Amino acid sequence: MKKTLVAFLVIVLVFSMTACSSKLKSDNIEHKIESDKAEQALEKLLAGNEKYLSESITPDVGASLRKDLAKNGQHPYAIVITCSDSRVPAELIFDSSLGDIFVIRTAGNVVSDFEIGSVEYGAEHLGSPLVFVLGHTNCGAVTAATEGGEAEGKIQSIVDEIEPSVQKAKDAGAKDVLSKAIEFNVMNSVDKILSSEIIKELREEGKVEVIGGVYDINTGTVTIIE
Repeated sequence: MKKTLVAFLVIVLVFSMTACSSKLKSDNIEHKIESDKAEQALEKLLAGNEKYLSESITPDVGASLRKDLAKNGQHPYAIVITCSDSRVPAELIFDSSLGDIFVIRTAGNVVSDFEIGSVEYGAEHLGSPLVFVLGHTNCGAVTAATEGGEAEGKIQSIVDEIEPSVQKAKDAGAKDVLSKAIEFNVMNSVDKILSSEIIKELREEGKVEVIGGVYDINTGTVTIIE
């Protein structure tokens, strides 16, 4: 009984410290977030991922919610840019329901004007305070860029976008070039989003934050990266 009580008190203490802190930690990585709303959105995303890991996801997709969203519009709490890979369903990974997250998916989670325009719309018109760029382990697009060679058709344009991140990983002397290139590729997309004048202005006003992370397709865990 005493052990159970101690364990419960520890859980309560840890939760309280997390809720009151302006820093979120993941695998010993600290990330400072200036916007309270963005911090709350990130906490919600990571809490959803924890629920996903526990295999107890219960997203509401009922008729009542559909009707409410159709009538009152959408107000997603976060924008998620992730890979088109079928193993990376953002809504499931974050235990999100209809109307919760504004999802943009491209192979290799690369961004161009189309994707950045979508981010701008989600942040400016829908009021989402958090933009989360999510890469993933074993990414086929980054693997293709790492292995070199020519890809067919427009696939090459995706490889071309990722190749600088691969070179950056090699220049950094990474032991695992693929894993490091995946992280650099995520942050490349983050930087391109941050270059948007609309996002810059919203960020200066404390209305939006742009964060990068990696999803492990083996464990299901999302880790924040700098």
